[in-house]
Amino acid sequence: MEVGNAARAGAQYVNVNGPSSYTTSGNSCATPPTNTFTCAIKSATSLGTNVTVSVGNAYCGCQSGTAYTTETFSPPCNVCNTIYTSNCCPAGQTPVTLAQVNASYTYTPIFSYLGFGPSNGFNLTAQATALLY
Repeated sequence: MEVGNAARAGAQYVNVNGPSSYTTSGNSCATPPTNTFTCAIKSATSLGTNVTVSVGNAYCGCQSGTAYTTETFSPPCNVCNTIYTSNCCPAGQTPVTLAQVNASYTYTPIFSYLGFGPSNGFNLTAQATALLY
C-alpha cells in the first residue's frame, strides 16, 4: 500500500507540475526543499529514502468519450488534420500525453520463518499513470 502511495504521489506531482518538473537525482528534502518531487513522495509515504521512484518516457493515447486507445507514436500528440497526417489521433478524438510512474521498495522482514523467503527481502513494486497534458 505504501509503495502504491509513492507511485500515485509521483504521478500526481508530475500531473500538477508538468513533465519537466521532476528529477529523481538526490533524495534530500532540505529546508528549503531542493527536490520537491522527492519531497512529495516522502511526504506521501513513511518509506523515506528507501523507496525508489522513476518516471518513464511520455507516450500518446487517443480519448473518445469513455474509450481510450494507447498509441505507438511519441509526443507531441496531435489530432489528425491537414498539418498532421500521421502519428496523430483521428478527428473527434482527444490526444493525451501520459507517463508511467514506477515505485519499488525492498521489504526485509525482521524475522524469517524457518528460513522461508528470500534472505535479501521481497521486492515490492507499484505503478501509476500521470496525465501530462
